[in-house]
Amino acid sequence: MWIILAVSLTVAVIVRIAGVPFSADQLSSHPTIPTWQLLDSGLLQHHLLSSIYDLEMQPPLYNLGIGLLLDLPHQVQHPVAEFAQFLFYAVTGVATFGALTELGSPRRVALGVTLGLVVLDPAQFLFSVTTFYATPTAALATCLAYAIIRLLKKPSRSRALFCGIIASALALLNTSVQPLSVFVLFALILLMTPGARRVVIKGAAIPLVLLLLWTAHTIIDFGTPATSTWFGMNLAHTTIDAASPHEIQLLIRSHRLSKMARIPPFSPLSDYGHLPLTHGKSALTQVTKGDGSPNFNNRNYATISQRYLQDDLRYISAKPTQYLAHVGRGVEIWLVPSDQYFTLSPGLSWYRNAYDTFVQWQPRNDSNAAYLAVYSHAYPTALQMSYLQVVIDVLVLVGTPVLVITWWKRRRPLAHAVTLLGLLFLQSFVIMNLTDIAENNRFRFEAGTTPIILAVTVVLAALGRLTPDEPATLRDNGSSAPVVESGDSSVFGADGLPTTIV
Repeated sequence: MWIILAVSLTVAVIVRIAGVPFSADQLSSHPTIPTWQLLDSGLLQHHLLSSIYDLEMQPPLYNLGIGLLLDLPHQVQHPVAEFAQFLFYAVTGVATFGALTELGSPRRVALGVTLGLVVLDPAQFLFSVTTFYATPTAALATCLAYAIIRLLKKPSRSRALFCGIIASALALLNTSVQPLSVFVLFALILLMTPGARRVVIKGAAIPLVLLLLWTAHTIIDFGTPATSTWFGMNLAHTTIDAASPHEIQLLIRSHRLSKMARIPPFSPLSDYGHLPLTHGKSALTQVTKGDGSPNFNNRNYATISQRYLQDDLRYISAKPTQYLAHVGRGVEIWLVPSDQYFTLSPGLSWYRNAYDTFVQWQPRNDSNAAYLAVYSHAYPTALQMSYLQVVIDVLVLVGTPVLVITWWKRRRPLAHAVTLLGLLFLQSFVIMNLTDIAENNRFRFEAGTTPIILAVTVVLAALGRLTPDEPATLRDNGSSAPVVESGDSSVFGADGLPTTIV
């Protein structure tokens, strides 16, 4: 762990020396890059709790974090934000190493993979030099993988509490993980730990109850259990917004789509002029933020998003082949290296190009690939994809089920853990590519390092290089104290955990 922290700190220092500054732009009342998810800085600074309570479009933790930073003295806002982002960057590496070793990777292999594919990945440290939720999301997603493995290997209240806190925080930070997904996750954990259900419930109760209360609030006040009402507008990126104007016009004339299909999603309220425009200081009524950008938390956008969703579904019904082609474009962007996300700092281009060429196996670098997809509908070619990411995703999607089957009788708790990690990755891969098309390389980054963890475990298992782990026979699948068979004392300690890992 200390090696990973030391290397992470060294990288952060070198990045600053190389001239890549930390950006606290989102703490400004007039940021240079408007952030859709962020409420008006005045509301966050002077009406924080009421604004967070009124948040219907996005999970609350990101806005809460920015609001708390704005409440600090101005001179310390920047360093506190910078230190927090560095911690998330470092935690991602530490959690990756921990998850790999818990699954049986030799420590040296786990350290090499963590340093080479995580800590030294330019996307990791470039996302960490701006006040944005991508790095915290990746850190929480990776910590969740680590927490799941440890909880299923040896259930305890503290491990259940840690897992519950991480999962709930992730659902309250980013829409990629919905509260329903967290509840399903813990339902599966309870099914997988029949001998420790009471322990898991007592441990995870507090964070899950808090998440349930927030979900009840969104259902009562906004009519949805989701932490975002943008779904229709997001899906429009992969349906009507990705279609040609001629195609949309023909569908409107045939009454398959409404006239609103001509308007790009996430347009200012004035573009939907027939809707009432309400003004005021509330997060639900404010039309534009202080910097002049639209306030997408305005309640009118909930109605607009529902209307987009109707057109989205009609388009998919009318043009299923074209929709699948748009999904394919989203997958191509998913496979573009994440350091080529268009809002990242342009610094260290020489290192990024070298890393993407020799580590990510990208034949042709194009830092504008995602930008062109967003603003010009020009999508990357096969030469712009990372073939390392292709290999990792194939290993996860194909190798994970094989690994689960192989481990089902011999290493049941680890088979359960790998199952849940695979389902988390599959959720991100499927949902993001089915519902968005332009920013998928960032979404892949926000899924954390779970794909790397699974892919490395699959390869090491195939090579027979994993360290010994759970004994062949357990007292009870999911019990908190696995029975150590005779002859295992050299590998397993008194607590039943592998001494090579502990």
